[in-house]
Amino acid sequence: MLHRLSSAAAVTNSFLETNDLFLPPSQSLRLESLLSSLPIPPPSSSSSTWFNRFVTSAVENDDPRWNLYFRMSKSTFFNLHSILSSSDDLPLTSFAASIFRLAHNASYKSLLLRFGFDSVHDASRAFFTVCKLINDKLGQLDDPKPDYSPRLLPNCCGVLGFGRFDVQGKLLESLIVQALVDSNGRFSNIYDETGRRSFSRNLNRS
Repeated sequence: MLHRLSSAAAVTNSFLETNDLFLPPSQSLRLESLLSSLPIPPPSSSSSTWFNRFVTSAVENDDPRWNLYFRMSKSTFFNLHSILSSSDDLPLTSFAASIFRLAHNASYKSLLLRFGFDSVHDASRAFFTVCKLINDKLGQLDDPKPDYSPRLLPNCCGVLGFGRFDVQGKLLESLIVQALVDSNGRFSNIYDETGRRSFSRNLNRS
């Protein structure tokens, strides 16, 4: 039985290493979770992180994988990183890991090998650092009024999104983040709340 589990882990890990730059995150994260649950650890992965290999592979500006993995284009990804790191030394890997986690609700553990963190603590600290930078630099705008451009859909002035992220610790169970983006893609408001409250209650309290 152990031999079969070891063989299955090796085959699955080999499949991931070969296709992880093209698999949808939902599939790769699921496979990684299954591998981590096996009593026998899979073979060690490549010395290069997934993100480094991805950046080397996705060199075209219109590569659709940027939207697949980070929910934004390559140009938007690097522009946002430039804005957040204008006065702070924000490592690109920390920024990428945080955007990936926000986009797919990925666990901190899944960020370790994917982005090269040494521990869950380091991944968690990087995530909250980026969230704070987003709130500090994009949460307050000089002109938060939506742009009612005739080129937009009628009466559509922006997007309101919610996300719930588990927090590994005894004091907090989860963090709910609500973000309001106007028609120009600017953050008009960011609101966060801890606990297991519903999204509707979070909206009423914001």
